[in-house]
Amino acid sequence: MYFQVSHVTTYRYSRPVRLGPHWLRLRPRCDGGTELLRHELDIEPMPAGRSDVLDADGNLATRVWFLGETEKFTVRSRFEARTRLIDPYDYLAEAMPWGALYAPALARRLAPWIGAAAAPRGVLELAAQVRAGAADGLEFVHRLNADLHRRIDREIRDSGRAHRPEETLRRGRGACRDLAVLFAAVCRSQGIASRFASGYQQGRADTSTRYMHAWPEVYLPGGGWRGFDPTHGLAVADRHVAVAAAADPEDAAPIEGSYQGDSPSSLRAEVRIHVED
Repeated sequence: MYFQVSHVTTYRYSRPVRLGPHWLRLRPRCDGGTELLRHELDIEPMPAGRSDVLDADGNLATRVWFLGETEKFTVRSRFEARTRLIDPYDYLAEAMPWGALYAPALARRLAPWIGAAAAPRGVLELAAQVRAGAADGLEFVHRLNADLHRRIDREIRDSGRAHRPEETLRRGRGACRDLAVLFAAVCRSQGIASRFASGYQQGRADTSTRYMHAWPEVYLPGGGWRGFDPTHGLAVADRHVAVAAAADPEDAAPIEGSYQGDSPSSLRAEVRIHVED
């Protein structure tokens, strides 16, 4: 698929403020399934400095810093990319038996995405239901993806943090980021490494209002990090373009930073996505 994306984010302040350093995670991830053809990143006010760096999760991010004061902060990201992963199962899967999901050395490396905190009761109950019909970890992941697609109604919430897993279960509905967090929590409760990914999806061509998308990724022996999209009930292939992934949603945010000044802020984002076969 050929993607052409324009994403404009504008923060406005009622009085002049000083912008602190910011992380911008808007560059498409160039992995085996995505080829970046062009990317432009325009920033107003013009930064005093900018540097492309790898963040703590290995995402290619742009670090910017500023001088002076401003009443508006705008980030314009435009890119063209071609996705090539037609088959989401194009790997030699290795066994994930219960009790030995990962080899010991690999499990130690995946510890940040497995976690050790106790899961909420609702998460554990859901995990038990899904696991009852799953012969191994790989089947569990696929069953969970289908179960959440059926169980949780989709809603659009264009701002705010992801809801806690137990809240999404209680409400029975959630935005894509809520589903991604819930999916990851259920996987981690069973010892399966999972993380939060953000980016863009093909979506419907007849929809004028578009948003960023979020989905979970799971580490599968033999396949590496693989995306699943419970919002749509499918495995991620050529209809998604990722820009960042992290253990916590906040660490995959497209724009992360702060400002100094006694002024409330407002946010407006405009996303346009054009996709061709």
